[in-house]
Amino acid sequence: MSIPLSQEDVHRLYQHQSQALIARVIGKNVGCSIMIPILKTLWRLTNPISGFDLGEYFFIVKFSDETDFARAMNGGPWFFGPHFISIRRREPGFKLSQASLSTTTVWARLLELPIELYDKQMLTRIGNSLGKLIKLSTLTMGASDAM
Repeated sequence: MSIPLSQEDVHRLYQHQSQALIARVIGKNVGCSIMIPILKTLWRLTNPISGFDLGEYFFIVKFSDETDFARAMNGGPWFFGPHFISIRRREPGFKLSQASLSTTTVWARLLELPIELYDKQMLTRIGNSLGKLIKLSTLTMGASDAM
C-alpha cells in the first residue's frame, strides 16, 4: 500500500523536523528516555527538547530553538562518560536498516606539539592533514594568540 504525498505534505513533514538530529551513544546501549535529560544538561540548552527511540539505540532529538540546535550540532565532540555520542542532522528518508557510522567527528589532542607550531595557519594545516578540519579549539587559539 502507498499513500501519495503532495509537495505541501513533503514540505510540512521536512520543515517539522528541520531542527532535529539523529544520535547514538557509541559503545553503550542507551535509549532516548535516559539521554534526553543528560543531553539537555550536557548541551546547556535553555529550551525544551524532545525525542523518541528509532531502534537499535538510535534516537531522534527535536529542538524547539534554533540556537540550541546549533549549539548541539557545532559544540562537540560530545561524550556520555567515556562513550562518544554520534550525532547527525536528521536525514530525509533515514532508514535504520541502512544506518552506518562510516564517518565521525573526532577531537585530536596533539600532545607535546612544539610551541612554535601554535599558529592558526599551522594548526589548520595539521588538522586538515588528519581529515576534514571542522574547528579549532578556542583554548588552543587563545594559546596561539598569546605567542
